[in-house]
Amino acid sequence: MLLTSTVIMATFNGSKYIHDQLQSIFNQSILPTRVIIRDDKSSDDTAEIVNQFIDGNNLRASWDFKVNQKRKGWRENFISMLRQTETDVVFYSD
Repeated sequence: MLLTSTVIMATFNGSKYIHDQLQSIFNQSILPTRVIIRDDKSSDDTAEIVNQFIDGNNLRASWDFKVNQKRKGWRENFISMLRQTETDVVFYSD
């Protein structure tokens, strides 16, 4: 039986490390079925880096990125993403 998986990633002002984190998920030998990323209104260029990574690797079909309309805080950000998952396994990434 093949399990489906989702990685949920909350971001906030993480431009210094976000590319390496995205690359790490992308380099996994077994790729997740879906990746959900929600930025909590970063004031740096985190959102731009995420969008460039997704577009540069042609991932729009399975990677879902949005910037929250208002700040939620890390806890509510993860809870909100968890509610959107429909896979067998969920991995948290922060």
